[in-house]
Amino acid sequence: MNIINNALSAKNVRQHGMSTPKWTIKDKITQYKGLVTLYKRDRQITEVDTAVATKRQSKGLQSLRKAIDVDRNELNNAVVGDRQHLRNILADCKELQLAYQNLEPKIAVENIHQINFTKRKALDKLHYQMKLKSKQLIDLKLEESALQDRLKYEGFDKIKEEKNAQIITGKVQDALLKKEAALQIRQTYTQISDLMKKDALYFDGILLTIQNDYWFQCRCVLNATKQGQLATEYKHDREQEFVAIEKAIVQDMKLQKFDLDRMREQAENLQLDLKMLLRRDSDLTTCIPKVEESKDLAIIRRDLQKIETILKLLTDTTLVTSFEKIYPSLEMQRSQKKKLNALAKKCERDRDIILNKSNHAEVMRDLLKNTMVETTGEYKKSKLELIGSINKQYERTDTCNRKQLRMCNLTAKIRISLKQLQHLCMPIKIPTPQKEMKQNLFGSLISFVEEIPEPEEEENDGVKIIEEIIPKLQFLMSNVKERLDSSNNAAAYKVYEFLMKQRRPEPELEVINDESFLEGFNIEVSHILTREDIKKQSNEIVAANTQEDDLVFIPIKKKKRKFK
Repeated sequence: MNIINNALSAKNVRQHGMSTPKWTIKDKITQYKGLVTLYKRDRQITEVDTAVATKRQSKGLQSLRKAIDVDRNELNNAVVGDRQHLRNILADCKELQLAYQNLEPKIAVENIHQINFTKRKALDKLHYQMKLKSKQLIDLKLEESALQDRLKYEGFDKIKEEKNAQIITGKVQDALLKKEAALQIRQTYTQISDLMKKDALYFDGILLTIQNDYWFQCRCVLNATKQGQLATEYKHDREQEFVAIEKAIVQDMKLQKFDLDRMREQAENLQLDLKMLLRRDSDLTTCIPKVEESKDLAIIRRDLQKIETILKLLTDTTLVTSFEKIYPSLEMQRSQKKKLNALAKKCERDRDIILNKSNHAEVMRDLLKNTMVETTGEYKKSKLELIGSINKQYERTDTCNRKQLRMCNLTAKIRISLKQLQHLCMPIKIPTPQKEMKQNLFGSLISFVEEIPEPEEEENDGVKIIEEIIPKLQFLMSNVKERLDSSNNAAAYKVYEFLMKQRRPEPELEVINDESFLEGFNIEVSHILTREDIKKQSNEIVAANTQEDDLVFIPIKKKKRKFK
């Protein structure tokens, strides 16, 4: 307020020039309001500057206080002594640490010096006593040597009673030694008998497990021989079917190649023969030449239908969309079979290891039941706790398995739907600039592929399938609204009429013998068994492994032990 009053004083008013009669009251009020806002802003700026200065000074004071505390601690440690350093030094000796860790360093040092002085004094005293004892020992040794020389060289004979006493003491010592040896032998034999009892229990369990494993392995061998026989028969049948399919596919591919060459020639000669075209309404019905069917043509059609049914059956069994993908799917099934066989062997090895461990654990449990140990109560208590934790882990594993099964079913359904979308989108071809295209006179683009495309392998990755489907669906949706005009329909009919007129009867192709497909290979190999040999061997194995009903071992189904 003082600043505002000073601004409105006569001197300042004279400076502003508001004393002239030209200024109205309203202008003066607005001018005064502006001055008030200016001075308020100056006051806020000064308040902000003072707040910043106070914060900076408070931070400086805090840093100075911290530095003063640190310097004060260092000064106190220099004057009195650092107790933390003393504790770290006395950490190796627990007795000294407990005695002097809370005392002042000077007092602790004085006490330690006093202890060292007393111990050094005791050590000097012991050295002096040891010196006296060594002198006494030397005197006694000299006296002993003098007495031995006297007995040796003066020739004193022993008394009769001394000789008898020596004989009796020798016999008594022999008897004591024999008694101790007998006691030691008895103790060793008792230990051996205890060990043999334990080994008997252990080996009885091992023999029982070996016997059970023998019967299980015999059953596995029998089932394996049966499965091997069925697998070889199935493989032989599939090989024969594949040979027939291969012949039909090779012949079909040759026919396709011939048709492609003929269509390519027709496309090249289209411009030359276009002048000879004449549109007639009757051409739609009379342009197709009728050929009388012969017996050979009917046989070929019947064989073609059989081949198509076989190929469709194979596509349904292998779950593929085209005939070219049958062989890759069979190769993939073979590799999966090898992996599953390896996994089955590994699981069998793990099963044997777990059975051995469980048998050993049962033997040890029986042994612990029959023996009394001091820690039996603690063992039972820890056993109950362990059983509770094991049951909880079993429950967690069951829930995790259910979740995993649910997720597997969901992923399988998603994958099946993606594969169905992929198969539905296969006819959609996205135009690419790399392909060579020829423009027709009617505005339609016709491309002829020179080479037969190789069969593509099925994609199993869901992300890649989605990346493949998205551009096709985008292309399809972008072309949904396009419709054929009348001009495009007329052009399509003209092309169709021209192609139907140029149609010719199929030329007779020379059928190549089967030997040309297998040129350079020997079909008959001496060391490879035929189908009849394999069946004969499998029948012999089954007959050798079969037993009478009264001699078959019937294993007793053991109840699964539940932790109580």
